[in-house]
Amino acid sequence: MGYSTVRAELTTKDVLNSTLQSKKVVHVLTHGAAGVTSCSDGLLYATNIGSVPSLKFAFFETCHSALSPSGGKSTVKTIKDNGASASLGFQGTISASSSSNGCHYYVVCFYGNAMEGKTVYISAVNALNELYAYSGGYYGCNSYMVYGTSTTIN
Repeated sequence: MGYSTVRAELTTKDVLNSTLQSKKVVHVLTHGAAGVTSCSDGLLYATNIGSVPSLKFAFFETCHSALSPSGGKSTVKTIKDNGASASLGFQGTISASSSSNGCHYYVVCFYGNAMEGKTVYISAVNALNELYAYSGGYYGCNSYMVYGTSTTIN
């Protein structure tokens, strides 16, 4: 896709927020809840995510990243509203299975489709079909939500 990669483990709230504001594509793998992302130093609330005009795509591989808290917006909706071209997350609980890698296999399929030039939405749909064909299950990935459906990230 032509992007350089940076891996950050045990990321703090400030580092995650800064990364969202300065990178073109961000993939987050952590725990989450409605409107909240778990970081090494506490919780990053969606209401504390700043403007992200440079962000082309954010994928939150976390539980409930597309679920809105009472009276608020979900993490991925906030990111889209704050300037990202597209975002993807899950409304429900996602899981990995030791035999199939569950949601992690979904991610591999998603980026495989995206690298072929498919839109974020089509990549998400195809990845779900590929996950089910491979493992016979969805592992919560059928609760995905895409904002910015016509965006491509290749």
